[in-house]
Amino acid sequence: KRFKLLNFLTCDTFDEAGTAIQMGFMVQFPVQVGSNFEKFENGITGVARGYGNHSVGADGMDFINNKWVLDMPNTWGPNWGPSKNGRAYIAEAAFAGLGGTDDSYILIDVAYDPEDPNLPPTPVE
Repeated sequence: KRFKLLNFLTCDTFDEAGTAIQMGFMVQFPVQVGSNFEKFENGITGVARGYGNHSVGADGMDFINNKWVLDMPNTWGPNWGPSKNGRAYIAEAAFAGLGGTDDSYILIDVAYDPEDPNLPPTPVE
């Protein structure tokens, strides 16, 4: 109820997610919270199969080990992640394996209640 997606595009592939991010949009997609978020290799989360049980967004990309990855701020606080900066990377295999190709959206316009004290998390730089 507090946050509404007013205008969006569906995002069917990792390439579409990357293109949208490079154009300045944020992409919202499911992840599977569990062991794949406890182990990181070069800042990249592990890969789990099955549908996601948590929604996150990506607002950037990076090129690590000759592959593009999504840069994800999270909802677990500013000290989470491999660099303890509240961010982690998502590989294409993780994005596709978690239902990202089924339930991902390119955020065009959103609305929220400014009087609500529980605003959406903001990235920590």
